[in-house]
Amino acid sequence: SPQLAPASIPKCYLKSAIHFVPYDASNARCDFDGTPGDCPYNFYRTSGDINARWGSMLANLETTNRFRGAFPISAADPPLSRPGTWAYPDMLEVGRLANATEDRSHFGAWAISSSPLILGFDMADNRTMGRVWPIITNREVIQVNQAWAGHPGAEIHSEITYKAWAKPLGSHPLGSHSAGSHSAGSHSG
Repeated sequence: SPQLAPASIPKCYLKSAIHFVPYDASNARCDFDGTPGDCPYNFYRTSGDINARWGSMLANLETTNRFRGAFPISAADPPLSRPGTWAYPDMLEVGRLANATEDRSHFGAWAISSSPLILGFDMADNRTMGRVWPIITNREVIQVNQAWAGHPGAEIHSEITYKAWAKPLGSHPLGSHSAGSHSAGSHSG
């Protein structure tokens, strides 16, 4: 798309245990024409900046809906968020939310929506790290995030008091996440 032809695509690097891993990222919204393969970024923002409030997390999560395609999976409406070009609603606020319940639900929501799990807290803060370590190292949740069975996950039901998201998981029929409009109603499972 001509609108996405910047002078140069920003090259970013993730430091792995062994070497630096290059990736292309857009910290701005990727407004491409909707054809798979049109977005030149490995991942792109779908929202404005997130902040450490429950409502902000839910609002940012909802911005990924237009990139999800049909659910259940449809060849006529394939997902635009997929391997090689992931939609993401900003970094995680895990460790900065009001409590561990919100942290778990937030991490689960990003996992079920196949969003990159980019941490946004001070990892040198031992108290915060102690609170979130069991969350960010949960292998089952990370496997849900990394699973690809043709769809990145989508909002499948919405009410005033809760929203439900689901993702096909290949060998398992479905992963799910539900979140209340208030943190007290949060559940991830």
